[in-house]
Amino acid sequence: MSRTARGVILSVAAGAGLYVLLAAGYGEGRKVLSHLRNFPILLLLLGLLLASANYLFRFVRWQYYLRLLRIPTWPLTDMATLDDQEPTSAERPLSLYDSLLIFLAGFSLTVTPGKVGEVLKSYLLRESYGQPIARTAPIVLAERLTDLIGLLLLMLIGVATWMRPEHHYLLAIGMSLCLAMLLLASWRSLVHMVLGWIERIPRIGPRIVPKLREFYDATYVLLRPIPLLLATLSSVLSWFAECLAFYLMIRGFPDGGQASITLATFIYAVMTVAGALAFVPGGLGVTEGGMALLLAQLLTMSRSSAVAVTLIIRAQTLWFAVLLGVLALVVFSRRQHVKVALDQVTARRSDPP
Repeated sequence: MSRTARGVILSVAAGAGLYVLLAAGYGEGRKVLSHLRNFPILLLLLGLLLASANYLFRFVRWQYYLRLLRIPTWPLTDMATLDDQEPTSAERPLSLYDSLLIFLAGFSLTVTPGKVGEVLKSYLLRESYGQPIARTAPIVLAERLTDLIGLLLLMLIGVATWMRPEHHYLLAIGMSLCLAMLLLASWRSLVHMVLGWIERIPRIGPRIVPKLREFYDATYVLLRPIPLLLATLSSVLSWFAECLAFYLMIRGFPDGGQASITLATFIYAVMTVAGALAFVPGGLGVTEGGMALLLAQLLTMSRSSAVAVTLIIRAQTLWFAVLLGVLALVVFSRRQHVKVALDQVTARRSDPP
């Protein structure tokens, strides 16, 4: 068995174990199972459809980033790039089908240690289309940055609905911080100035700043104001689709009728961010525990209902993505004759262009 397969299987087993502990230790296991058995099938399917909408918006962003980096894709924006000759592997335009498979394959390693899934797409592009990892890796940073900003905006919008009027200044501060992140990321001279200040810090600065500056310069083309704003808008739409799915799952329970879409958006966004910042593969444990706790406290749902909702939404948004990613990785690997192993992917992180 390959190291990749072992990593996925072990992560799935760890996730299953965490869910059993969550259901049995916090959510009154038998009641949780009863809720899961009686949950409407149509709502489950609707949740999967909304999760798929999330992936669609993010795939559009992925395609947009590929175009910005001038990676040949079909349909070609400039047919002259092929010079009327048989293209080499590096020049061969990326088909829409292969691009979709590569994008989805990135989800396959979401729950594996080491954040390997974040560089898998670049690895596949290199192995199959000859694109240097240094050229495509900035997409990973741009995706994570715009995802974070989009989730923060959704979180702020959600919290504004139940925040007291006298505390709305906190919302203005939060919005200002998101705007500052946008400006900072796209203001090249300012970023270089800040990096220059950091570089003056003894021992630490000279060691880390050159790498930070090199990576930022490679990423700058994706972080200019217009691309950054468009990608952030795509991120808000994509993650709101999952927030909407979360809201509908809550309303599927008898004690979830008091939920509002804005409060559901806040809970989902804040715990997704918390899971990401915890640096735990897939946010396992952190996201689930926080969601169940907030559902019980803010919506006064029973513990069994809160756990059941959490398990359902995580199955739709995390494990459904992992399943699609594994299937896409298998199909793409056979289609392009690419062999993938975790040690190979991690080794490519430091490869030269």
